[in-house]
Amino acid sequence: MKKLSLLVLLLAGCAAPRFSMMIESEPAGARVFWSAGANEKLATVRNYIGQTPCSWEGECEGDNTFKAPGISVYSSFVPGAVVIEAEPPSGTTNLFPQRLVFHTGVHFHDGDKIPAKLFFDLTKPLPSPAAPAP
Repeated sequence: MKKLSLLVLLLAGCAAPRFSMMIESEPAGARVFWSAGANEKLATVRNYIGQTPCSWEGECEGDNTFKAPGISVYSSFVPGAVVIEAEPPSGTTNLFPQRLVFHTGVHFHDGDKIPAKLFFDLTKPLPSPAAPAP
């Protein structure tokens, strides 16, 4: 019996850390997707999370940063990206898609921590990208 208890304890200690995140939006009903890539432009394969309000659970690193397995990397010094996007409900007007980017950890640079809750305000347009310097 002691051997079985020890085995169960060892196997439970080897489980990957997990996160749970609540995702909400204004208005409710947004479709939420996530993708991962070597950078945010290469994070193109979208995975459906759900329709707000919803929760998302998955594996994370031990320091509560996103785990992005299988993404190609430029180098061990360039962080990968996890992109979370929210799209307005179908048939709505005057609402704007939103996106958040979280970077994974690399040598000498910690990754972005996973928040317990995300909120997307679809009533506000995304800021315009800065114009390139002349």
